[in-house]
This record gives sequence, C-alpha cells and structure tokens, in this order.
Amino acid sequence: MKKLTGIGSVYEYTTGEKQFPKEYGNLDITREKSKTDIHYLNWKLTFHNSYGAKRAIEECNGEVQIFFCLSQPVHWVYRKAGDEEIQTVDMQVGDACIYYNCQAETSMTYTPEVQFQFKSLHLSTERFESLLQQYFSPEDYKTITGLVYNGPQVLAATPEMYSILGELDHGEKYHNYKDVILDAKMVDLVLLMLCELQDEKKAHTPRMAKLDPIDLEAIRSLHDEIMDAPANSYDAPELAARMNMSVSKLNRIFRRLYNTSLHAYVVDQRLYHARMLLEQGGFAVSEAALQSGYNHFSHFARAFAKKYGMTPKKFLEQQT
Repeated sequence: MKKLTGIGSVYEYTTGEKQFPKEYGNLDITREKSKTDIHYLNWKLTFHNSYGAKRAIEECNGEVQIFFCLSQPVHWVYRKAGDEEIQTVDMQVGDACIYYNCQAETSMTYTPEVQFQFKSLHLSTERFESLLQQYFSPEDYKTITGLVYNGPQVLAATPEMYSILGELDHGEKYHNYKDVILDAKMVDLVLLMLCELQDEKKAHTPRMAKLDPIDLEAIRSLHDEIMDAPANSYDAPELAARMNMSVSKLNRIFRRLYNTSLHAYVVDQRLYHARMLLEQGGFAVSEAALQSGYNHFSHFARAFAKKYGMTPKKFLEQQT
C-alpha cells in the first residue's frame, strides 16, 4: 500500500476551509448543522492510490457517530484507549453503525479508484444522552449507553432511515422552514437508530437479506431523480429495463427501501411540487399541474384534494 503524505485526516476537509489535493483523489463532503447541534455529513471519496485512513485517540472529540454504508462494503478497525485488543467492524452496503468516538482509535484502508459513499450524523455526548433521557426509560437508557459506549454496533438500515436520509439531502425544498425541519429530521433519524438498536438486542430479530450494491445504488439514484424532477416520466417497465431488472424487482426494492410504492412516491412528489409552485405564487393551477407532470387537470385536482383536503383552486385562493 502506498502511503499518501501531506493530506492528513479526511476529517480536516469536512468544514470546507481546506481543499483536498486533486492529485490524491476526489473528496466531496457536504455538511449540515441542526439548530440543536447535530451535524449531518454526506461523503463521497475516491483515492488514486490505497489510502490508510487513521484517526488517532487524541483526535477524537467525544461524540457519538452514526454512519450509513451506501456504495461499497467496508472493513475497519476500532480500538479503545488502554485496550490491547482491537475490534474489527465489517459493514455491507445498506448497513448502519453507531459508535462512541471518544478515547478510541479508528482506521480503515480505502481501495484505489473506487468511490466510497457514506452519510453520517455526529452529536455530542451531552446531546446524545439528553435524547436518551427524554425519549427512553431509565432501563433502556442504561442498555443503549452500555452498547454504544462499549464499541461499534452495526445494524441493517431500515426503509424509514433511508426515507429520512433522502429528506436531509433535499432540505432546500422547505425554503424558510429548512432549519427547523432538518433539525427534526436529524433527531428522528437518531431516535430511529436507537430504537432499532434496542429492539434488535431485545428481540434478536434476524437481519434483513442484503441488497446487491448495484441495485441499491440504482434505486437510490432513481429516488433522488424523482425528488429533483418529479414532472419527468417514470414508466416502471422503462425504468426496469434501464436498470437491468424486472418490474417486480424494481417495485420490491423500492418499497423495501422507502416503505412506499414507486407509483405512490411519484404521485406524492408531483403533488408536493405543485403545492410549492402554488405557494410561491405566479402560477395558475393549470400551469402548476403541467409543471408537476399532470396532463389531465381533473386527475390532478382529485389527487390534490385527496392529499391536502381541498381543491388546488381553493388552496391557491388561500395564498392570496
């Protein structure tokens, strides 16, 4: 393995103040911070040579981290200060891990010319324990802290977690309410992870079968595409052919990841887009319908009324 010198820890590049040297690879890291001091990071990393990433004990800042493995299986090492033994952590695509990054050394080797993608939440020990005290019983508090503070805990990410990750990546759609809603979404994601950890330890439920990384990435890309451009055509047979899978497989994986059908998600995003246009002003109801993927006004009006409890015309009148 070639040693890459002069680039330090990848964590040095998470604030945007320092640029990663292009000759070593590509580092694309975005960060959002909630009002209650939870940080959400979206990582895309590709190195031109093998890179042994290491975070020394003195670099750890006493925080709880939750991260999601999205593109490649990873194998990393965790060692608590004072321990002779190390803990090896194997994560498959679709896994989530929670661990306590305090007085611990972590390391991982990145394969060259392979893109690794992660999403992660970071919160202080105080914030983590305050959420536990607020939402869990004293018994559950003791159980969860005992697990998390003892070492990394790996679980299969749930459809609800994937859904919230998608919302966090498109916070701009909430406009003036972005900060408030993202804060709530980050808290929700932390609590979902803790509930899943507690439930699995109590019930010893079997892990979900693994998804093929290529299929997982294809469905995640489709999900993001629909969110960004809901008016486009999303014909299931055409999408399935494009992704090299059957229609039934496409629908099965999409539902598993996002807890809704492909068709229902497209409809939901189109209606949300139409609502945003009407709220912004400057659009007639028919224009909002067309720009949201509806060619038949009556169909649009019925779907809008069913979702929002009033016709789009009535909704527009309330905005003025």
